[in-house]
Amino acid sequence: MTKTPHNAADAVRYVVLRKLASGMRHTLMSELQAIQFAGELAAQTLKMGAAGSKLSDAIDQIPEQTKAAVKTTRSIMEWLRPEDTSNIAIEAAVQQCLKLAGDDWSLRGIRATSSCRPGSATVPKTVFSELFVTSLLALTDLHPGPLDIDIVAEEVDNAVVVKLSAQAADRRSALPPLVLYRALTFDDVSVLAEANEITCACHDATVILQFQPSKLL
Repeated sequence: MTKTPHNAADAVRYVVLRKLASGMRHTLMSELQAIQFAGELAAQTLKMGAAGSKLSDAIDQIPEQTKAAVKTTRSIMEWLRPEDTSNIAIEAAVQQCLKLAGDDWSLRGIRATSSCRPGSATVPKTVFSELFVTSLLALTDLHPGPLDIDIVAEEVDNAVVVKLSAQAADRRSALPPLVLYRALTFDDVSVLAEANEITCACHDATVILQFQPSKLL
């Protein structure tokens, strides 16, 4: 049975989520453990009858750590149930997506550099994140091993054009090439681009995405 464009896009989204799940879990658990450690330290300090600066330091850490955990949780929920129709500055969007997709890159010998000209140009948050992260995952799946990824975003003819280019890097990886679930391909990127009505061109080790700029809400 031939998949409809809608079903094909959802199938790709499922693969992307499977690949992101371990990194999401690791990030969220790190945030929650920080809160746990601060709470345990405060409790132990009280139990020992100590007070003053040590107790204050332990308690003062909890609000900021809780905010970080809430932020991470919201980011995860956006992937599980994307309803955000807001816009985001391209530079901030790129950095958020790199953090999400690159949780284990330091161990895999993968590095990314980015240049956003200008970084204040805005794009639809959910659509950009979906296409950009899928492009990153496809590049790392298609070119396993140490990799350098160069990202350039610029405004061209009233559009925000994002170019991702990858090339093999001469460095060691602490982990073997990973293929979680199934490898993503440029066809998968094209499926999501068509579903989101985004202009997309993929060839060799390069992905070019074109977004219509929008006003930041």
